[in-house]
Amino acid sequence: MSRPKKQTVDYFPHYCTHKKTMFIIEQKYGNDGYAFWFKLLELLGSTEGHCLSLKNGMDWEFLIAKTKLNKDICLEILNLLAVLKAIDKKLWEKEKIVWSDNFIENIKEVYRHRTVEIPIKPSFQRRKSISNGINNVDNPQSRVDESRVEESTYRCVISYLNEKADRNYKVIKTNTDYIAKRIKEGNYSLDDFKKVIDNMVARWKNDLKYDRFLRPETLFGNKFESYLNLKLIDKKDKEENWRL
Repeated sequence: MSRPKKQTVDYFPHYCTHKKTMFIIEQKYGNDGYAFWFKLLELLGSTEGHCLSLKNGMDWEFLIAKTKLNKDICLEILNLLAVLKAIDKKLWEKEKIVWSDNFIENIKEVYRHRTVEIPIKPSFQRRKSISNGINNVDNPQSRVDESRVEESTYRCVISYLNEKADRNYKVIKTNTDYIAKRIKEGNYSLDDFKKVIDNMVARWKNDLKYDRFLRPETLFGNKFESYLNLKLIDKKDKEENWRL
């Protein structure tokens, strides 16, 4: 089977002169608004199909982690971007999908050198039929949506681990396979993965012997269930010298 052709980009144009959208966002939200917009564009660039779904909690958690803003402010800015037509208003209001025609226009040059076609805007009616159960099993779009949810979970978990343990793990198959296996066998949630990370960071971080075990293969391996059910400890408890 041939390797799937990606619909992501490694870069996008960052113009020195901004238009009304950037001026309004920055005027209302300051540097937070400026940073949010470009971090959102980075997410659109790195998301397969350049179509970012924010319908579930995991997607929101990742957006919040990346932008370092709370959910209410993120929602306010996204609503304003929809009004300003920087993102598609209908897709955002009806489906909580972030799609930017201007972004796609700005990266067209990248796709001219590829054999894969540039992504097209999702159809609201098509997505509605999928959500109602019509052709849901065999429809390629439903499989793409499921894949995006999984990818979002992986990004959230790895990002949280990097933040809490001062690491720089990448969202690559070597690391995400452990997450995928735990989800498949136990239907664990994003909060479960965060709890395991919190539990073990509290015990192992900066410990000369155990700090090295703050890694995906250990945290999300066969002892995941045990780590999940440990009680969160404070600094005093840490002196008890936790063992594997």
